[in-house]
Amino acid sequence: MLKDIVNIENVENILLKCNEIFRFEYDKEDSTNLPYWEIALFLYMTNVAVIVAKSVPKTGSSWAYDLFYTIVGGFGGGILNPVLLCMDSHFPFPMASDIVIPLVFTSWYCIHYIPYYYEVVELPFIKHIVLIGFECVRAFLIQTWALRAAACIKPSYFVFPIFGPLVCGCVAGCGGFFCLMGTGGIKKMVPWPVQSAFLASLIHLLLVNGVIYGVPKQSIADAHTFILFFLIITRIIPVKARDFLFNNLFGAISYITNLSNDAQSSPLKMKLTRKLNENDSKRKKKKL
Repeated sequence: MLKDIVNIENVENILLKCNEIFRFEYDKEDSTNLPYWEIALFLYMTNVAVIVAKSVPKTGSSWAYDLFYTIVGGFGGGILNPVLLCMDSHFPFPMASDIVIPLVFTSWYCIHYIPYYYEVVELPFIKHIVLIGFECVRAFLIQTWALRAAACIKPSYFVFPIFGPLVCGCVAGCGGFFCLMGTGGIKKMVPWPVQSAFLASLIHLLLVNGVIYGVPKQSIADAHTFILFFLIITRIIPVKARDFLFNNLFGAISYITNLSNDAQSSPLKMKLTRKLNENDSKRKKKKL
Protein backbone atom coordinates (compact mmCIF):
# COMPACT_ATOMS: atom_id res chain seq x y z
CA MET A 1 0.00 0.00 0.00
CA LEU A 2 2.84 2.38 0.90
CA LYS A 3 4.57 1.59 -2.38
CA ASP A 4 1.39 2.45 -4.29
CA ILE A 5 1.16 5.81 -2.50
CA VAL A 6 4.81 6.55 -3.24
CA ASN A 7 4.33 5.59 -6.89
CA ILE A 8 1.24 7.79 -7.17
CA GLU A 9 3.14 10.70 -5.67
CA ASN A 10 6.02 10.13 -8.06
CA VAL A 11 3.65 10.07 -11.03
CA GLU A 12 1.92 13.26 -9.84
CA ASN A 13 5.29 14.97 -9.41
CA ILE A 14 6.37 13.91 -12.89
CA LEU A 15 3.10 15.15 -14.41
CA LEU A 16 3.41 18.43 -12.53
CA LYS A 17 6.99 18.85 -13.74
CA CYS A 18 5.98 18.08 -17.35
CA ASN A 19 3.14 20.59 -17.12
CA GLU A 20 5.55 23.27 -15.92
CA ILE A 21 7.94 22.49 -18.74
CA PHE A 22 5.28 22.55 -21.47
CA ARG A 23 3.97 25.87 -20.14
CA PHE A 24 7.60 27.10 -19.81
CA GLU A 25 7.03 28.02 -16.18
CA TYR A 26 9.96 25.97 -14.86
CA ASP A 27 12.71 27.61 -12.83
CA LYS A 28 14.96 29.06 -15.53
CA GLU A 29 17.55 30.05 -12.92
CA ASP A 30 18.03 26.41 -11.88
CA SER A 31 21.13 25.13 -13.68
CA THR A 32 19.85 21.54 -13.47
CA ASN A 33 17.01 22.37 -15.85
CA LEU A 34 17.55 22.17 -19.57
CA PRO A 35 16.80 25.31 -21.63
CA TYR A 36 13.40 23.93 -22.66
CA TRP A 37 12.08 27.30 -23.84
CA GLU A 38 15.10 27.96 -26.04
CA ILE A 39 14.96 24.43 -27.50
CA ALA A 40 11.25 24.71 -28.29
CA LEU A 41 11.72 28.20 -29.75
CA PHE A 42 14.52 26.92 -32.00
CA LEU A 43 12.25 24.10 -33.26
CA TYR A 44 9.42 26.59 -33.70
CA MET A 45 11.54 28.90 -35.83
CA THR A 46 12.98 25.97 -37.78
CA ASN A 47 9.46 25.07 -38.90
CA VAL A 48 8.65 28.72 -39.61
CA ALA A 49 11.81 29.06 -41.73
CA VAL A 50 10.75 26.04 -43.78
CA ILE A 51 7.19 27.36 -44.21
CA VAL A 52 8.38 30.83 -45.23
CA ALA A 53 10.95 29.41 -47.66
CA LYS A 54 8.16 27.43 -49.36
CA SER A 55 5.60 30.25 -49.35
CA VAL A 56 7.99 33.02 -50.48
CA PRO A 57 10.25 31.17 -52.95
CA LYS A 58 11.78 34.21 -54.67
CA THR A 59 15.25 33.28 -55.90
CA GLY A 60 16.24 36.89 -56.49
CA SER A 61 15.64 38.02 -52.91
CA SER A 62 18.45 39.05 -50.56
CA TRP A 63 19.26 37.25 -47.33
CA ALA A 64 17.90 40.24 -45.38
CA TYR A 65 14.57 39.91 -47.20
CA ASP A 66 14.33 36.20 -46.36
CA LEU A 67 15.34 36.74 -42.73
CA PHE A 68 12.87 39.60 -42.28
CA TYR A 69 10.01 37.51 -43.66
CA THR A 70 10.99 34.66 -41.33
CA ILE A 71 10.83 36.97 -38.29
CA VAL A 72 7.47 38.38 -39.36
CA GLY A 73 6.14 34.91 -40.17
CA GLY A 74 7.14 33.60 -36.76
CA PHE A 75 6.05 36.49 -34.55
CA GLY A 76 3.30 38.27 -36.44
CA GLY A 77 0.91 37.64 -33.56
CA GLY A 78 3.40 38.94 -31.02
CA ILE A 79 3.73 42.11 -33.10
CA LEU A 80 0.01 42.67 -33.77
CA ASN A 81 -1.47 41.83 -30.37
CA PRO A 82 0.25 44.60 -28.36
CA VAL A 83 -1.18 47.04 -30.91
CA LEU A 84 -4.67 45.53 -30.71
CA LEU A 85 -4.64 45.68 -26.91
CA CYS A 86 -3.04 49.16 -26.75
CA MET A 87 -0.30 47.77 -24.52
CA ASP A 88 2.06 50.74 -24.54
CA SER A 89 4.32 49.17 -21.91
CA HIS A 90 4.60 45.84 -23.74
CA PHE A 91 7.20 45.44 -26.47
CA PRO A 92 6.55 43.24 -29.53
CA PHE A 93 7.84 39.75 -28.82
CA PRO A 94 11.00 39.81 -31.00
CA MET A 95 12.16 42.92 -29.09
CA ALA A 96 11.17 41.68 -25.63
CA SER A 97 13.85 38.99 -25.32
CA ASP A 98 17.42 39.13 -26.56
CA ILE A 99 17.48 35.39 -27.21
CA VAL A 100 14.81 35.58 -29.94
CA ILE A 101 16.77 37.16 -32.80
CA PRO A 102 19.87 34.94 -32.35
CA LEU A 103 17.65 31.83 -32.37
CA VAL A 104 15.75 33.10 -35.41
CA PHE A 105 18.99 33.80 -37.28
CA THR A 106 20.50 30.43 -36.35
CA SER A 107 17.43 28.41 -37.41
CA TRP A 108 17.04 30.44 -40.61
CA TYR A 109 20.74 30.15 -41.50
CA CYS A 110 20.79 26.39 -40.91
CA ILE A 111 17.77 25.86 -43.18
CA HIS A 112 19.05 28.05 -46.01
CA TYR A 113 22.82 27.60 -46.01
CA ILE A 114 23.94 24.38 -44.28
CA PRO A 115 24.08 21.55 -46.86
CA TYR A 116 21.49 18.78 -46.41
CA TYR A 117 20.10 20.41 -43.23
CA TYR A 118 16.74 21.02 -44.89
CA GLU A 119 16.61 17.43 -46.12
CA VAL A 120 17.31 16.15 -42.59
CA VAL A 121 14.60 18.37 -41.11
CA GLU A 122 12.14 17.00 -43.67
CA LEU A 123 12.77 13.38 -42.59
CA PRO A 124 9.52 12.06 -41.02
CA PHE A 125 10.91 11.40 -37.52
CA ILE A 126 12.80 14.70 -37.31
CA LYS A 127 9.89 16.60 -38.82
CA HIS A 128 7.54 15.28 -36.14
CA ILE A 129 9.93 16.46 -33.41
CA VAL A 130 10.11 19.89 -35.04
CA LEU A 131 6.31 20.05 -35.32
CA ILE A 132 5.83 19.09 -31.66
CA GLY A 133 8.21 21.88 -30.61
CA PHE A 134 6.39 24.24 -32.97
CA GLU A 135 3.00 23.45 -31.43
CA CYS A 136 4.37 23.72 -27.88
CA VAL A 137 5.34 27.33 -28.55
CA ARG A 138 2.11 28.03 -30.42
CA ALA A 139 -0.01 26.69 -27.55
CA PHE A 140 1.93 28.88 -25.13
CA LEU A 141 1.47 31.99 -27.30
CA ILE A 142 -2.25 31.38 -27.87
CA GLN A 143 -3.01 31.00 -24.17
CA THR A 144 -0.68 33.81 -23.10
CA TRP A 145 -2.33 36.38 -25.36
CA ALA A 146 -5.83 35.14 -24.61
CA LEU A 147 -5.12 35.65 -20.90
CA ARG A 148 -3.62 39.09 -21.49
CA ALA A 149 -6.67 40.11 -23.51
CA ALA A 150 -9.00 38.84 -20.77
CA ALA A 151 -7.03 40.89 -18.22
CA CYS A 152 -7.10 44.08 -20.35
CA ILE A 153 -10.66 44.01 -21.68
CA LYS A 154 -13.53 44.63 -19.27
CA PRO A 155 -16.63 42.44 -19.59
CA SER A 156 -19.49 44.16 -21.42
CA TYR A 157 -22.60 42.06 -22.07
CA PHE A 158 -21.37 38.88 -20.37
CA VAL A 159 -19.61 38.07 -17.11
CA PHE A 160 -16.31 37.71 -18.97
CA PRO A 161 -14.96 39.16 -22.25
CA ILE A 162 -15.51 36.84 -25.20
CA PHE A 163 -14.42 38.17 -28.56
CA GLY A 164 -11.33 40.05 -27.37
CA PRO A 165 -9.57 36.98 -25.88
CA LEU A 166 -10.86 34.83 -28.73
CA VAL A 167 -9.44 37.13 -31.41
CA CYS A 168 -6.12 37.78 -29.62
CA GLY A 169 -5.60 34.07 -29.00
CA CYS A 170 -6.31 33.33 -32.65
CA VAL A 171 -3.99 36.13 -33.85
CA ALA A 172 -1.24 34.79 -31.57
CA GLY A 173 -1.48 31.42 -33.30
CA CYS A 174 -1.68 32.61 -36.91
CA GLY A 175 -0.75 36.31 -37.00
CA GLY A 176 2.38 35.56 -38.98
CA PHE A 177 0.26 33.92 -41.67
CA PHE A 178 -1.71 37.13 -42.22
CA CYS A 179 1.45 39.26 -42.09
CA LEU A 180 2.87 37.19 -44.94
CA MET A 181 -0.25 36.42 -46.99
CA GLY A 182 -2.55 39.30 -46.05
CA THR A 183 -6.29 38.76 -46.07
CA GLY A 184 -5.86 37.12 -49.46
CA GLY A 185 -4.62 34.07 -47.58
CA ILE A 186 -8.21 33.17 -46.73
CA LYS A 187 -9.80 34.26 -50.01
CA LYS A 188 -10.02 30.77 -51.53
CA MET A 189 -10.45 28.89 -48.23
CA VAL A 190 -9.46 29.07 -44.56
CA PRO A 191 -6.24 27.02 -44.16
CA TRP A 192 -5.59 24.75 -41.20
CA PRO A 193 -3.14 27.08 -39.34
CA VAL A 194 -5.94 29.66 -39.06
CA GLN A 195 -8.60 27.08 -38.22
CA SER A 196 -6.48 25.43 -35.52
CA ALA A 197 -5.50 28.76 -33.96
CA PHE A 198 -9.16 29.77 -33.73
CA LEU A 199 -10.24 26.40 -32.33
CA ALA A 200 -7.42 26.37 -29.75
CA SER A 201 -8.38 29.89 -28.65
CA LEU A 202 -12.03 28.80 -28.44
CA ILE A 203 -11.10 25.73 -26.37
CA HIS A 204 -9.21 27.95 -23.93
CA LEU A 205 -12.13 30.38 -23.66
CA LEU A 206 -14.67 27.63 -22.99
CA LEU A 207 -12.58 25.70 -20.49
CA VAL A 208 -11.22 28.51 -18.29
CA ASN A 209 -14.68 30.08 -18.01
CA GLY A 210 -16.54 26.81 -17.44
CA VAL A 211 -19.31 27.46 -19.95
CA ILE A 212 -19.59 23.89 -21.28
CA TYR A 213 -22.51 22.16 -19.59
CA GLY A 214 -21.33 19.23 -17.49
CA VAL A 215 -17.65 20.20 -17.76
CA PRO A 216 -16.25 21.91 -14.64
CA LYS A 217 -14.25 25.12 -14.91
CA GLN A 218 -10.64 24.22 -15.69
CA SER A 219 -7.47 25.78 -14.36
CA ILE A 220 -5.16 27.63 -16.73
CA ALA A 221 -2.69 24.75 -16.57
CA ASP A 222 -5.33 22.14 -17.43
CA ALA A 223 -6.71 24.30 -20.25
CA HIS A 224 -3.20 24.57 -21.65
CA THR A 225 -2.88 20.78 -21.58
CA PHE A 226 -6.07 20.45 -23.65
CA ILE A 227 -4.88 23.09 -26.13
CA LEU A 228 -1.45 21.50 -26.50
CA PHE A 229 -2.93 18.02 -26.93
CA PHE A 230 -5.33 19.30 -29.60
CA LEU A 231 -2.62 21.15 -31.57
CA ILE A 232 -0.08 18.30 -31.45
CA ILE A 233 -2.54 15.53 -32.34
CA THR A 234 -4.09 17.44 -35.23
CA ARG A 235 -0.62 18.35 -36.49
CA ILE A 236 0.99 14.91 -36.48
CA ILE A 237 -1.95 12.78 -37.66
CA PRO A 238 -2.15 12.25 -41.44
CA VAL A 239 -3.50 15.30 -43.24
CA LYS A 240 -6.20 13.28 -45.00
CA ALA A 241 -7.51 11.94 -41.67
CA ARG A 242 -7.50 15.43 -40.15
CA ASP A 243 -9.21 16.98 -43.15
CA PHE A 244 -11.83 14.22 -43.20
CA LEU A 245 -12.63 14.77 -39.52
CA PHE A 246 -12.78 18.56 -39.53
CA ASN A 247 -14.29 18.88 -43.00
CA ASN A 248 -17.23 16.85 -41.71
CA LEU A 249 -17.41 19.05 -38.61
CA PHE A 250 -17.27 22.31 -40.54
CA GLY A 251 -19.41 20.77 -43.25
CA ALA A 252 -22.23 20.34 -40.74
CA ILE A 253 -21.79 23.97 -39.65
CA SER A 254 -21.74 25.07 -43.30
CA TYR A 255 -24.96 23.14 -43.98
CA ILE A 256 -26.75 24.76 -41.03
CA THR A 257 -25.48 28.30 -41.60
CA ASN A 258 -25.17 28.18 -45.41
CA LEU A 259 -21.56 29.30 -45.00
CA SER A 260 -18.74 27.63 -46.91
CA ASN A 261 -15.03 27.22 -46.22
CA ASP A 262 -14.12 27.24 -49.93
CA ALA A 263 -14.34 29.90 -52.62
CA GLN A 264 -18.10 29.54 -53.09
CA SER A 265 -19.76 32.95 -53.11
CA SER A 266 -22.70 33.88 -50.91
CA PRO A 267 -26.22 33.87 -52.42
CA LEU A 268 -26.24 37.69 -52.45
CA LYS A 269 -22.90 37.92 -54.28
CA MET A 270 -24.06 35.34 -56.83
CA LYS A 271 -27.28 37.31 -57.38
CA LEU A 272 -25.39 40.59 -57.82
CA THR A 273 -22.93 38.91 -60.19
CA ARG A 274 -25.76 37.59 -62.35
CA LYS A 275 -27.29 41.07 -62.52
CA LEU A 276 -23.94 42.57 -63.45
CA ASN A 277 -23.46 39.99 -66.21
CA GLU A 278 -26.99 40.64 -67.50
CA ASN A 279 -26.36 44.40 -67.62
CA ASP A 280 -23.07 43.84 -69.46
CA SER A 281 -24.75 41.62 -72.02
CA LYS A 282 -27.51 44.23 -72.55
CA ARG A 283 -24.91 46.94 -73.13
CA LYS A 284 -23.13 44.76 -75.69
CA LYS A 285 -26.38 44.08 -77.53
CA LYS A 286 -27.20 47.82 -77.67
CA LYS A 287 -23.78 48.53 -79.17
CA LEU A 288 -24.42 45.93 -81.83
